[in-house]
Amino acid sequence: MTGPAAEQSPRAESPSGGGPEPLPINRTWLETLGVVVAGAAILAVATGAGTLVGDALDWYADIGTARAHAPGALQAYITLRLAVFLAAFQLSTLVLTFAVARLFRGDRVAFMALRRPSGGLREVARYAGLLIAMAVIYASVVLLKDRNALVGDVQLFADMLHSDTWWMIVLVATIGAPVAEETVFRGLMYGVLRESPVGVFGAAAITALFWATVHAQYSVYGILGIGLIGLYLAWVREQTGSLLTPMVCHAIYNGAIVLAMLLLPEHLVRLS
Repeated sequence: MTGPAAEQSPRAESPSGGGPEPLPINRTWLETLGVVVAGAAILAVATGAGTLVGDALDWYADIGTARAHAPGALQAYITLRLAVFLAAFQLSTLVLTFAVARLFRGDRVAFMALRRPSGGLREVARYAGLLIAMAVIYASVVLLKDRNALVGDVQLFADMLHSDTWWMIVLVATIGAPVAEETVFRGLMYGVLRESPVGVFGAAAITALFWATVHAQYSVYGILGIGLIGLYLAWVREQTGSLLTPMVCHAIYNGAIVLAMLLLPEHLVRLS
């Protein structure tokens, strides 16, 4: 058996000798609550780790001392500091997620879908292309309704991509964020919740809402868009039986935003 049905649990030989059969794992309400609390704790500790590393960088750079800065140096440092914070946050999230996953019953490879997608690279590309198409449509609607909201969501990011340390933001956005965020949200949390009383739809909704709150710095349109993408990525994981597919989709989506910010004329990403 392949696809989503095969990822519900570890496999064992059936009594009839007809080959491996999936063993259903029934999560309790305690485990349901536990994985939500664990996800919140992972993000809180990872945020603390990122803050500590950022503060250490400030101390090392003696950023509190008033002095003149070369043109562009301050923006380059702000970009560097954010990249360092995000890198520490992402690394901590990844390590903590795999550590916490050991607390839940079952094979982590199974319930976190740590396997190749059933349809191969062609299927991954199809889902990534569909995500980009839907994102373009959504952004176009927001642009027509409230241009300042859309531009406000990307302006800081666009400014950083024009600093001397832009490449660090590219790395954490296109590699670090997809790997860390998908591992905790669509890997650990969704993997446990889909086997719990809330089911697949509840798991998708809870993880999408949770993921959207992590991006609360965006406008209402931005947060709504993040939530919709979270639902889509959960559906993609369910369809392909692999965490790798939403990771790649996430990476391509972030990469498309980076590319757009680098190529678009600067006046288009400025508030009117």
